[in-house]
Amino acid sequence: MSIAQRMIRPTVNATFIHQLDARVKIFLLLATSVLVIFLDNPKSLLLLFVFVSAAALSARLPAKNLKILAVLVLLAVWGTMFSQALFYSKLPRTVLFVIIHPKWPVIGELTGGLFVYKQGFTYGAVQALRFASMLTLGLLLSWTTQPRDLLLGLIHFKVPYEVSFMTVTAVRFLPLVMNEVRTVLTVQRLRGYRPLKSSNWIKLIRTSLYTLKPILANCLRRAGTLAVSAESRGFRVNPEERTYWRGLEYSYMDRGVLWGGTVFLVGIVAVKVVYLLYFNGVYYTPFLRELYGLAKNWL
Repeated sequence: MSIAQRMIRPTVNATFIHQLDARVKIFLLLATSVLVIFLDNPKSLLLLFVFVSAAALSARLPAKNLKILAVLVLLAVWGTMFSQALFYSKLPRTVLFVIIHPKWPVIGELTGGLFVYKQGFTYGAVQALRFASMLTLGLLLSWTTQPRDLLLGLIHFKVPYEVSFMTVTAVRFLPLVMNEVRTVLTVQRLRGYRPLKSSNWIKLIRTSLYTLKPILANCLRRAGTLAVSAESRGFRVNPEERTYWRGLEYSYMDRGVLWGGTVFLVGIVAVKVVYLLYFNGVYYTPFLRELYGLAKNWL
């Protein structure tokens, strides 16, 4: 199985995460996206990432999936932190080391110097924790939810059926497209295509365009076949009366997670809003001093 297929293909298991309703998982993903916006404290964002990572480990995913997740998270975290350290523009800024000195001829004068800032690393770490939490939870949703359940979950949240169908179809077709790219590149290499060793840029661009043609042709052919197959099954006939072979039903566990997540999310948002009102001088009451302190230290 290719890496692309392993990144998309759901796993089957009897864990708590697998047994959750698809609608609950989508809600948790949306709730986490709200939390990463409202949380600014690195400690809270780290706790959120640890909680999401623990959920991924509790799903007992295959080792190769966990390796893929670890590599993607590390690349995202390092890339975000290093880019923010280079291009941090706020003050104050503490220079850790210089990459390009402003007094260097030509390149120094053109760029004005390139520095790595300490505050940029800190700011990048906060942004990286946000991105890592969403990335982990998104892959966890993909790996523990069957496509048919994901489709029904999206429809439950009033996403138009056409959009829901296209979203699930795109997710399922991504590994096929990746395999097409790999096959075409393998054929080109057998014919002597070596992009890293080529010095003729015109020939390189021409060969790359030739590589795209069979990939696009196969994608269009597959999309046409899918469109005919969907239409032959009445894709657009009486959408108001559409029925489903298998429905989704909330269990007591699903309801508990749903209500618990809702109360927690509303509580965090309410505390953050109250603190922002106090911080901006809009509203203050001594009765909520402990709440202000909690929000300042953790939110």
